Amino acid sequence: MNALPSNAVGFAVLGYGRIGQRHARLIQENPEASLIAIADTIPKEAPSGIPVFSSLEALLACPEAKSIDVVTIATPNGLHVPQAMACLEAGKHVLVEKPVALHRSEMEGLLNLAAGKGLRVFPVLQNRWTPGAQWLKEMIEGGQLGKPILVQVNCFWNRDERYYQSGGWHGDQSLDGGVLYTQFSHFIDLVYWLFGSFEITDTQMIQARQWTDKTFPDTGSVHFRLASGGMGTFQFTTAVWDKNMESAISIIAENGSIKVKGQYLDQVAYCHVKGAHPSVCLQDWNPEEGHRRLLDNVIKVLKGKAAPLIDPTETAQVIGIIESIYVQTPS
Repeated sequence: MNALPSNAVGFAVLGYGRIGQRHARLIQENPEASLIAIADTIPKEAPSGIPVFSSLEALLACPEAKSIDVVTIATPNGLHVPQAMACLEAGKHVLVEKPVALHRSEMEGLLNLAAGKGLRVFPVLQNRWTPGAQWLKEMIEGGQLGKPILVQVNCFWNRDERYYQSGGWHGDQSLDGGVLYTQFSHFIDLVYWLFGSFEITDTQMIQARQWTDKTFPDTGSVHFRLASGGMGTFQFTTAVWDKNMESAISIIAENGSIKVKGQYLDQVAYCHVKGAHPSVCLQDWNPEEGHRRLLDNVIKVLKGKAAPLIDPTETAQVIGIIESIYVQTPS
């Protein structure tokens, strides 16, 4: 794969909602990046001097397209794969928000297309760089915890009629995919990233609440077995009243126990590990920092200065795990 020249890498942002706007802002803040254009089906106010197109087709056909090296895709989940494929066919690398795909076969097809064209697929999994996730990774890889025995992941969130608006894409099965893709895929990815591949042994899901025209499971429990022999449980819901209640990962291992909590896993709730200091303080975390680090990495990779922070084949594995959970859940 040829490295790009040392000048700024050109980006376009497809989907200019809350996360797309974050990407655009971070691109403009980076001295090695250039925001070339934006595309969104709903006209929105763009940064001064940046052209806005109403479709991906119009974006790829515009005169500015020759300066676009990477298309950042921040559209509804179910559109990611066809849009990423169109960008690859046009000779553009893609940076794709989670979940990159709703089916493992689609993700693998996307990666095969990229490989055949000598292009890159960069998944956005920014929560791997939160302080708590990094600390857990260090504790596990450093061997302080020893063999994991039990892993407990709790995600008790609120998503109500303020979120699931009638006519919107959230909760639409073909565009959303379900809460394990839209809300909780980061946590399934963290289990995979921390412990490696794991086997789903049992699943249960229910629809606890219903929002207008949305009908899909929002609450469940997943049991899994780690390759090392330990076991785990992932309990989740978006049916908590009014506001998020908890995000937490607890690990019971042969040399101690730890629990990290918080929306961005930035708080140590418990730490009692042989040979480790009992008081651990994690720094404050700006939720934009993970996106910033990934953007920096994309630029360095395309300039031949670094390897990708995230292996997209790992993303295919995680998508396959989520897909298997839905397949195995009794109807």
